[in-house]
Amino acid sequence: MISISLITELTGPDEDNDYLTDEEEAIYGTNVSNPDTDTDGLLDGVEVKLYKTNPLNNDSDLDGLLDGLEIEIGTDPNNWDTDGDGKSDGEEYYNNGDPLKKFELDRIFGLYLLPVYILPFIVVGVAFTVKRVRKKREDKHIKAEIDEVFHSGYSFSFEAEEQAIREETRAETIDDN
Repeated sequence: MISISLITELTGPDEDNDYLTDEEEAIYGTNVSNPDTDTDGLLDGVEVKLYKTNPLNNDSDLDGLLDGLEIEIGTDPNNWDTDGDGKSDGEEYYNNGDPLKKFELDRIFGLYLLPVYILPFIVVGVAFTVKRVRKKREDKHIKAEIDEVFHSGYSFSFEAEEQAIREETRAETIDDN
């Protein structure tokens, strides 16, 4: 239990020594015999007079952390999101984050901005893979057609075609002169 030295003058009996008089305990609805009515680790009087938290609710800001733990780790027990990043202090604390840091570089580069930094590389990688797969399919198709032609029993000679190209080129040269 966290105890804080309070400079206060009690104006009546304090049966449980929690810095609230028995009369104040009746006003706040706390237990006269229990110094920490909500069992959050903070004395009832410390909650009421110092931290302005609810002595009947062990998590005054409903962020998932007990008020006493919030004081211990430095978060605000009256603000469910101490660092203002949109995540509750409890969510950050229990997921190994830091509820006191708005921007956590390990989270930004590791998880939160994954789509921003990694997705373009994934898209480019997938595009190249698709292109390579299409090229392989096309190459296999062309090879299959060539194999079919060569295995069909026909014989080919490219010499006649080369001769025709030479004669055509020679004829063009003669025409140009």
